[in-house]
Amino acid sequence: MRKLTILGFAALVGCASSDPLGDRSEAVIGGDFDRETSAVVAVRREGAVEICSGVVVAARVVLTAGHCVWQSGRYFVAFGADARRPDAEREVVRVAPFPTATSSESDLYGGVDLAALELASDAPVAPMPVRASPLPATLTGARVDVIAVGRSEVSTTDSAPRRRVSLTISRVCSRLLRFGDETTNVCDGDSGGAVVYEGALVAIVSFGLAGCKSPSSHTRLDAHRPWVERVVAGRLDEPCPECLAPDASCDAPVSAWPEPPGDGDDGGCAWTAAAPPAALFASCLSAALATWAVRWRRRR
Repeated sequence: MRKLTILGFAALVGCASSDPLGDRSEAVIGGDFDRETSAVVAVRREGAVEICSGVVVAARVVLTAGHCVWQSGRYFVAFGADARRPDAEREVVRVAPFPTATSSESDLYGGVDLAALELASDAPVAPMPVRASPLPATLTGARVDVIAVGRSEVSTTDSAPRRRVSLTISRVCSRLLRFGDETTNVCDGDSGGAVVYEGALVAIVSFGLAGCKSPSSHTRLDAHRPWVERVVAGRLDEPCPECLAPDASCDAPVSAWPEPPGDGDDGGCAWTAAAPPAALFASCLSAALATWAVRWRRRR
């Protein structure tokens, strides 16, 4: 079974396996140091060693990956090109997860791995432009820039300065964008980072497989336009009834057994761990009994 790497500091336990999922964050591999994109920041929990990335989208609002703030505690946002030596910090006074998020692994596969952070005072940098309008249907093969704070090598453990890398989208799902390989990708610390297309933020870095060598997955913002527009306007308290509507590509959450989707297209539907269907279980049991009967007769 492949191990999942969530790109922030939160640790997960798999629903369909007893193997722990990666507790590391993804960081840009193969990119260059970025000293210009000041809206990309570091998100840290008080007392924690590892960090996530985030993006300033309004004067007092930072958008990040939902799994970055699953753990309780005080959170801070660090500004500057190097998270280890920040130019300024702001305390987070409110965490607002995406309305349908459950703080579980299914948030990642379901494409709702998002959270908005309200700062105690205005950020010392300008917000990044956000595109919540629909992306082109022919986005596969398009180039995007990823800017994040994290590790630049799989073997290192310290947080790296902010980095930028240009990548080609390999797959487009209704709620996720996928791209990256072993030479250019995101890795530990990059969760919550910015995916930029034509100068605007279009997705938030979410998760990938352990080792940072396979395509990683990123939550599309246009899939959640009503919520994103409220966040950018600073209306974190406002109800979002539209956010509760099911995804247009499926009628209900999709159950997968025995493990979540890997390199295949999940169609953008929510993934939930499930036991094998009754018919499949009966079929497997019948086949096992038949095999045992044949072997028993041969021994006689």
